[in-house]
Amino acid sequence: TYTVVIEDEAGCTATETIILNSQLGVEINTVNGITVYPNPTSDLITIQSVGVFTYQLLMLNGDLISSGTAIDQETIDLNKFAAGIYFIQVNTLNSSSKLKVIKQ
Repeated sequence: TYTVVIEDEAGCTATETIILNSQLGVEINTVNGITVYPNPTSDLITIQSVGVFTYQLLMLNGDLISSGTAIDQETIDLNKFAAGIYFIQVNTLNSSSKLKVIKQ
């Protein structure tokens, strides 16, 4: 909830309250040429990396939820998972990266 109060030079004020029921970030995580977006997300997350890569979706405590292999891009559906913090471990031929994802 945001409340904006505007006052003009005569001292008159106007107030407007805005309630956002949902929001998605446009932040893009990029590490070692691996890109994960959008973050935070409410449903889908996209992983991009050049060439073949493997990925693991992990709970905050490290438990494995999902894994797979992809070429260049993979979209993962997080709809069936609870809101919270998750990690995506991505392994390419030349690197390994763990990125934090927030599911709203």
